Amino acid sequence: MDIGVEKKMAEADKIIDRVRTMAVDFVGDNMPVSIDEDALNHMAESMTTEGKMLFEPEPDMNQAQSVLTELFAGAINYCFWYGKYDFRPMLGGSTTMYDIITDAVHNNFEGTVDSEFMNFIIDRLVFDRYPLIEERTRHLMEISIGAQEFIMFVLMNRNNDARIVLHELVRRYTGFSSDMFLKRAFLFILQLNRKLNFFSEIDMIPVPADYQVPKMLEHFGCLKYKTSLSNKIASHSMIPKYSLEEVSIRGATILVCDRLAELTGWNKSEIDSWLWLRRKECTKPFHLTVTTDY
Repeated sequence: MDIGVEKKMAEADKIIDRVRTMAVDFVGDNMPVSIDEDALNHMAESMTTEGKMLFEPEPDMNQAQSVLTELFAGAINYCFWYGKYDFRPMLGGSTTMYDIITDAVHNNFEGTVDSEFMNFIIDRLVFDRYPLIEERTRHLMEISIGAQEFIMFVLMNRNNDARIVLHELVRRYTGFSSDMFLKRAFLFILQLNRKLNFFSEIDMIPVPADYQVPKMLEHFGCLKYKTSLSNKIASHSMIPKYSLEEVSIRGATILVCDRLAELTGWNKSEIDSWLWLRRKECTKPFHLTVTTDY
């Protein structure tokens, strides 16, 4: 193996290990969130019995368009809420992030990620009333620099170790590395894996820790919240970014999904898909944090 590749993978391993180390530090009986091992084992058995869940086929795109789409999705990300978890301010309530990106890539992309193309996407976010528009604009403008070069790098490494692309993503676009749990970076890798079967060693990548997955893990009893935290979530109170409660939720999510992967033999992409695609089975609110990290 090329010494440069070995160094990149070692550096990628270091940042992945640090995510997991931080997760351990914020979870336990003396923390806002703890893990129920019995419920975890029972859930793993249920998952194995019921089988994996797969995403529906995506709109017809070539591989370069798909990589560009996921790069934009990672830049914009979620956090559609201003107040209540189920209040979406977008026009008509039906426009989604992927609707905007797919329309842009299919109908307005002419081969160059230039200012006109970027402004088309940013205008859509502004007039559909996406929260955190300034931060999202910064993320978008960051990835517009050298986007074609990065897409080619991803395509050239589509059959290689996922950590090679992860390393390049967080090195090139520091907005993707700003989150202590690297949710957007991990999601970029997993999305390309489950949609296009890109990358090997995908099991090394932790689950992207956001808001719907912990909601489902708490629903199934794997996560136990302190009463004060449960009350805040039920009343739609904002959980401050990087507060002990917020990082405890996300850290526990990573640890439980690691264990589910061990018990089921599935990779983190398959674990994440199973939980995400079943999110509507639970009608309880998820925790609200104003952030583009998830």
